[in-house]
Amino acid sequence: MPYLRSKAVLTHLASGLVGAIAGGALMHLMSGWVRHGMAEVSVPVAYQALQAGNEDKAIVILSQAIAEDPHYYEPFNLLGGIYLHKGNLALALEMYQKALDVFDRENVLSSEKVAKHERESIRKKIDELNHQMGVQLKGPQEK
Repeated sequence: MPYLRSKAVLTHLASGLVGAIAGGALMHLMSGWVRHGMAEVSVPVAYQALQAGNEDKAIVILSQAIAEDPHYYEPFNLLGGIYLHKGNLALALEMYQKALDVFDRENVLSSEKVAKHERESIRKKIDELNHQMGVQLKGPQEK
């Protein structure tokens, strides 16, 4: 009996060790594919929250992604869109500006055409917000 019990314990320990090694290897492989780690994984999760109509949850997810990796532009970009939708133009502008700053510093997209398009898209959002906010600051009578 003691032999069977110790064999079961050793088998359990061995399977746990193999699982830990396999999990570590998988995380190592994924870190090679996902440049920004969990911050990059958080963006699709935030999109899912948005599709479910939960903007506040998406904001929390993206804020955590930024805290984990402030060198990834996409959470800033998506937050800009959320704040724009919520009507907070100043915060939307701030997020888009941060997205552009990070994008310019950390641009690692493989295609220059894609990178140029993405940068132009963010720049256009910033320009539109600056225009909207300028009109709002002047007031309706000064348009």
